[in-house]
Amino acid sequence: MKRRIFAFLCAFLFVVLGTACGSRAVAEPLNGDDGLRVLLLINTIGDKSVADSAHEGVRRAEKEFGLNVSVQEVSADTARLDNLMHEISSGEKYDVICTSNLGGGFMATWLDLNSAAYPKMTYILFDPPHDRINKNSNVQYIVFEQNQAGFLAGLLAAKMTQTNMIGFVGGVADNTTKDYLIGFIGGARYAKSDISIDVTFAGSWSDSDKVAENARHSISAGADVLHIVAGAGSSGALEVAAEMNIYTIGADSDQYDLYKSEKSEWVKKLLTSCEKRVDLGIYNALESIAQNKFKGGIVYYDIANEGIVLSRHQNYNQLVPQHVRSYITVLQRQLAQGVLIAPTAYELTSEEIAITIETVSPGTKLPDGFDGELQEEPITHADENSSQALVQTNPETFDESATQNIEPNIENSNPLA
Repeated sequence: MKRRIFAFLCAFLFVVLGTACGSRAVAEPLNGDDGLRVLLLINTIGDKSVADSAHEGVRRAEKEFGLNVSVQEVSADTARLDNLMHEISSGEKYDVICTSNLGGGFMATWLDLNSAAYPKMTYILFDPPHDRINKNSNVQYIVFEQNQAGFLAGLLAAKMTQTNMIGFVGGVADNTTKDYLIGFIGGARYAKSDISIDVTFAGSWSDSDKVAENARHSISAGADVLHIVAGAGSSGALEVAAEMNIYTIGADSDQYDLYKSEKSEWVKKLLTSCEKRVDLGIYNALESIAQNKFKGGIVYYDIANEGIVLSRHQNYNQLVPQHVRSYITVLQRQLAQGVLIAPTAYELTSEEIAITIETVSPGTKLPDGFDGELQEEPITHADENSSQALVQTNPETFDESATQNIEPNIENSNPLA
């Protein structure tokens, strides 16, 4: 589905803010009976986040379609990545390269400039920057609507807080994380218009000590629910939150499932995780190649096609009150139907994102280089004089009472009871 344009106005200044090519036959593998040869190029296996999810997807496809899968961990050094991609693409060892947005956007740029020169190679890239997507028939871009995941997390955090302060604990302030954040702010403000949000970034996906420090900062500021979007570094925030008896919401993968055996104490207060099904996207792409149905272009994953899901493990059912779960379910359904549209960072300039963050989180010190991405102009601007919080809806299908009738007097109830 095409990315939807979002219009979201709040009293605090909230600005309004593919094309699939034809089927492409993939060359038969040179080693014949050994199956298609697939290389997963990834930063770190064991991140308990998107890298592990991608690895799970290729391994599942390997088992079900008889693929020959190799995995190579690589650094973010762009010069080495450039040499490696040319070497692999010009060679005869692999038929398919699956990779993420390595090198801070480098991989997407490399594919934009070079993929057409290697027509025999098929590329699968997940989490690309939206402004660096080409239409070469040998590249499939797997794009996740993580703003929807953030929106769900914001809704839940706002309904569970008793202090009216929640926290967003981020890793690297890249475009994907900003999209998570803007969705989170939108969901939280949709549920509770006067809520405050402490926003922090560690500047790393692996520095658990810095993530832990930022979690302490948010808790000290009064946050009693943390949404943690920090990759492998998330473990630091989970540990701190557990020590301080604070609710958490995970991201990307089901953190409860990943930690319940080795660090069960870290997830006792984990309400849920807003999962981004990278494994599903990779699996589906490899399935299409194995069945000779591969199409280049963009494939979107969102709530509607279960590319974005909310973990409903035992904590969710036990810690989240029924009326809050019902509230989330209704709004999740409306997001899936396109009746309710979550805000996205991709309809904002960097300056507007910074203003939005500073408005909901006074005193936040944004990381150096925060304005270095998302420089394009937004498609639509909001009426900054509006004081009414609105969400773009379809008036023919939107039933506002659906979210009101399921939780009478919720604002006056104790959500933690």
